[in-house]
Amino acid sequence: MAPEVRAAFENVRKVESYRLEGWMNPRDVDVFWLRFERYFDDLHYALHTLYGDRADALEQFGRLFGRMVAAYAERPDPLKVLDLERQLTARWFQRTNMVGYTCYTDHFAGDLSGVRGRIAYLQELGITYLHLMPLMQPRPGPDDGGYAMADCRAVRSDLGTIEDLRKLAVDLRERGISLCLDLVLNHVAREHEWAQRALAGEERYLAYFHTFADRTLLDAHERTLPEVFPDEAPGNFTWVPQMAGAGRWVWTTFHDYQWDLNYSNPEVVHEIVELMFFLANLGAGVLRLDAAPFLWKRMGTNC
Repeated sequence: MAPEVRAAFENVRKVESYRLEGWMNPRDVDVFWLRFERYFDDLHYALHTLYGDRADALEQFGRLFGRMVAAYAERPDPLKVLDLERQLTARWFQRTNMVGYTCYTDHFAGDLSGVRGRIAYLQELGITYLHLMPLMQPRPGPDDGGYAMADCRAVRSDLGTIEDLRKLAVDLRERGISLCLDLVLNHVAREHEWAQRALAGEERYLAYFHTFADRTLLDAHERTLPEVFPDEAPGNFTWVPQMAGAGRWVWTTFHDYQWDLNYSNPEVVHEIVELMFFLANLGAGVLRLDAAPFLWKRMGTNC
C-alpha cells in the first residue's frame, strides 16, 4: 500500500474496530481485517478516482467502510465460511463444474417454495449456479421483464416472501448451488420511494436522479447518446410535469418509467451498497450487475 492509502486504512481500522469487537468473536474480527486489508487498496483507488476531489471525501469513505463493518458483523457464519472458500479458490466461478441455469421463478416452478421443491432436479442436471430472473416487487403495468423495480427489498407477492428467498438460498447453498440475483444498478421504477419523494420535490431525493429544468443540457447529451429502445422508447429523457411542482426532464435511458440514478451523488452509492449487502447477507452467492455500463454520465460520450 502507498503511505496515504495505509494511513486511510489505519484510520478506518481505528474508528471501526470497536464495533466489530463488540459484536463478533476475536477470530472473526481478525479474519475481517485481513480480508479488508487485502482488498482495501483496490477499493480505495476506485472510490478516490471518482470522488476524491470532494471536500467531504474522507467522511464519505468513512461512512462507506462503516457500512461494510456493520454488514460483516451481521453476516451469517456459513456465509463467512463461503467467503473464505471463494477467496482461497482462484476463479471459482470459472471452474469446469460451474454449470448455470437461468429462469423466471413463476415459469420454472410457480413460486419460491416450488423452486425449493425442484432442487433435486437441478442437482440431477449438474447445476451449480441458479440465476433467478428479477423477482423483487416491480411497478404495476409494463415493467421491462421485472427490471423496473418499485421495491428492491420485497419479493413479488405471488412468488413468496423475503423469508422464502432466504430459505431457498440456504437450501441451495447446502447442496452446492450458488443463487444469483439481479442487482439493478442504473435505475429504479418511477413508483419507487426515492422517485416518488423526488416527484414531491424533496431536495435530497431530487439529487438521486438526473433532472433538468429545460432542454439545453439534455439536447447536448442526446447528440452522443444511443437509443436502447428506439421504436418503443425513443430518446433518453422524459418530461415529468408533476415533478417538484413546475415539472422537470428526467434521464430515462431505457423506458419513461425507469429513472436513471445519479452516481455522482455519494448518497446513491451508499444506498446501493446497503442494498448489495442486504442481498448478499440474504444468501445471494452471486449478484448480476444489471445495466452497469450506463452508470456514469459524461457529456460528449455515449454514457
